[in-house]
Amino acid sequence: MAVVPHMKLAPRALNFEDMVRLRLKQHLTTASSMRVTVITAPAGYGKTVTLRQWREILLARGERVAWIELDQRDDDPSSLSRILQQSVIGEGLPADRGSWRANLDASIDGISHLPGRVWLLLDNHSFDPCDGVDEVISHLIDNGPDCLRIVISGRRRPRIPVTRLRIANQLLELSQEQLRYDPEESARFLKIELPADMDLLDHELITAMTRGWPAGLRMTVTMLGRSKRAKDALAALAQLPAEFAEFFAECLATDLTSHQVALLARTSMLDELSLPLCRAVAGAAGIEDLFRRLRSGELFAHCVDEGGTRFQLHPQFRQYLQTYLNERLNEDGKLQNARASAWFAQNGDWQLAVQHAFSAGNTLKAVEWARQCALEEVAKGNLSMVIGWLGQISVSQLMGDGALLAAAGTAYALSLRLDDAKSIAGMIENLIAASPSDPDLYELADYRKSLLIFIAYMSDDGTALLALADEFRSSVSQAWSVLVVGNATIHGHLIGGNIALARGSLQPLPVEADQPALSFSVVCRSCLLALCDVAENRLDEAEPRLRQAYDLAQRVVGINTAPAVLAASLLSFVRYQRNDLFEAELLLSGHLDLIEQTCLVEGLIACYLTLVRIMVSRGDWKSGYQLLERGDALGRKRDWLRLRTVCIAEQIRLNLLQSRVTQARTLMTVLRGMIQARPATDRSPTSFGWRLLRMSEGRLLAAENKPHRAAEIFERQMHEFAWDEQAGLEAGIEYSVSLLAMGRRGPAIEGMISLLARTEPGDIIRPYIDSGAGAIFLVKSAIAYLQNNASRRVSPEYLDRLASALAFITVERPHSHAEPSLAPALTKRERELLNRVQHGMTNKEIATDLDIGLETVKWHLKAIFKKLKVRNRTEAVSVIQAGVIPDQ
Repeated sequence: MAVVPHMKLAPRALNFEDMVRLRLKQHLTTASSMRVTVITAPAGYGKTVTLRQWREILLARGERVAWIELDQRDDDPSSLSRILQQSVIGEGLPADRGSWRANLDASIDGISHLPGRVWLLLDNHSFDPCDGVDEVISHLIDNGPDCLRIVISGRRRPRIPVTRLRIANQLLELSQEQLRYDPEESARFLKIELPADMDLLDHELITAMTRGWPAGLRMTVTMLGRSKRAKDALAALAQLPAEFAEFFAECLATDLTSHQVALLARTSMLDELSLPLCRAVAGAAGIEDLFRRLRSGELFAHCVDEGGTRFQLHPQFRQYLQTYLNERLNEDGKLQNARASAWFAQNGDWQLAVQHAFSAGNTLKAVEWARQCALEEVAKGNLSMVIGWLGQISVSQLMGDGALLAAAGTAYALSLRLDDAKSIAGMIENLIAASPSDPDLYELADYRKSLLIFIAYMSDDGTALLALADEFRSSVSQAWSVLVVGNATIHGHLIGGNIALARGSLQPLPVEADQPALSFSVVCRSCLLALCDVAENRLDEAEPRLRQAYDLAQRVVGINTAPAVLAASLLSFVRYQRNDLFEAELLLSGHLDLIEQTCLVEGLIACYLTLVRIMVSRGDWKSGYQLLERGDALGRKRDWLRLRTVCIAEQIRLNLLQSRVTQARTLMTVLRGMIQARPATDRSPTSFGWRLLRMSEGRLLAAENKPHRAAEIFERQMHEFAWDEQAGLEAGIEYSVSLLAMGRRGPAIEGMISLLARTEPGDIIRPYIDSGAGAIFLVKSAIAYLQNNASRRVSPEYLDRLASALAFITVERPHSHAEPSLAPALTKRERELLNRVQHGMTNKEIATDLDIGLETVKWHLKAIFKKLKVRNRTEAVSVIQAGVIPDQ
């Protein structure tokens, strides 16, 4: 037998030290219990590096490891069987028995007599076809001893009996999804390789561009090392650097035929690839085989659904293919975009139909299909997309289409481009004036009226809302326009502080209230009524109303939509007031940008206050101030006085809690000037601003040790804003604290007891904590008094909930505005879950045992981990065993 080159039987040396990846080392533990492990990924995903690291670990453990680097010559079964003999058996090879199967069986017999486990690592299974290699591997799998572990890595998946192995649970499959660097690994790698001045934002940007592709990260490091300015190098990365293009060209030349490359190039304008769509766009010839390779993980693409039917190309690979289409195939992609547009329209996906029609240069088709979905996309909150469409449509095309005019005006209004919205309203008015008897324009007339109301909404002008509602109430007929007018009436009265009138103007919802086109208005109606509940501290009524609205929005138009985030913002505020910080934060998680883009003022106020107070409760004051400054900037940009006053008043409150009186005085000057610049009227947001100004003045006087003057202000606020019990609660708490500072302990406690009796129906807890140490001291004193005197003015259950919330808040000085100190206490339910975790129960078993939902279990565990400052179940159990969790 010819001597096998040593480089085939040992990994080649790399000219760099690759980062040890603990996550991939953990897969080796699983591989140890599997008969076969298959690692399939495109070039540059670290397959060989992973095998090298595994080999070093196994050798360090004293296990026998054989390595074979495959190449095209190994497709001969006879040759490969002898190489296997030499790599595994080494010295004392059995005699050549003629056939490759006989030789392989002799090797298998030799392996079975070796002590311990035997690993066979087959690297670079990448050439196609390689039937001989697969035949030899299959024979090893079918006949090899139990001690044999086979690991195969390459760009293509081997043709071995995978189904049988899966059924027997003897197969571990790793793909690019497991091999790619996760964000934490990417950041660690870049921090090691890049200059010290690269900050976290750059790391996140690079990770997003490369999608954790190891070779892409390494090429990026090389580019940044050559560049004098990291910003220029990152800009080049977004434009497909030459290094990436050359890498892809070499890979495709090896792995795909020219026809397959052309198929990929002709589908590269698609955001997602599916077999029916690609067949329609690029033709049927060869498309099945291409998708087989996509499913096997051999190409630079990842699956986006569980069924393995939809794929997305790696962003840089997609750019390369689009360049290939233009330069190598001399095609501009318009034909493919036209086919894609027609396919999406046929399947009712109007948004993508419009997008590809524009890309194909077919504006007429784009307008035709935009008419089908523009209003619905506006309702979902996709405003920038719709406005982008409008920029490609001529005025004459827009004027001839009522549905597009309505969508355009609404999108402009919600985006605060009010001049453009007014221009659309003018176009509609001119269109109606030109054909006043045209029945087709009756609906458009309603759109115009609704648009004018939307403009007043987004101007936060309560007076204009009521005036328009009065003007249009008897002249609108469409269900959605009737809803809009009714909402305007409620909203106008709400801004003016007339809760009774707001509730009195309520009208029944239309029968078709669950239609997408009506969803925003229906949700708005529920949210406005919930705001009336909140103003009256009736959170027990506000919460189910908001949950119903949130569920409707999710069901009809989706979770990442304008109606959903409006309901979520207000619901989060209610949950926060009831001391459920975890759900409050969860409702807002990842939605801040959409909330800022589409929400009414009330939604934004609820969102900012909830997030800021959660941040402060964790001691993250800096982030809280930054978010309030962001809200103030948005309010200034949109000329929303109510939003600005809330953000500045909250900054004043936080500064005073930290005894930063000088900073609070500076902000008071800003707030006072802003309020005094506008005349106060009953139906103006200025009255809202005056209340916040007076509250801030009272808090500042209290901090300056002038409790008598502060008490006068708070007492007056309790009477002047009697219609707003939420505001009255804040004033009442501060008034009681001022009485305490004056030495009037008895009246202060009595005042607090009265407040507790009023807030019990709504189960309100958080305002007492947020008002500072003086309020906390008084609430504890009130609870003690009521319990000692067996008073029934407040229920024991509510007192217990208050006491539990206050139990781990340290009060250093009764009258101070010091920041509360929170200890990581667990609720009774959280302790029940943690006890079951300690006993090894799974999430599903815990859910069954406690009769709660699986998602609820996950939410509780996340809250527990956050409180205990641990990352997983194991660490949580360690904390339990250490006995460091305080009792509730």
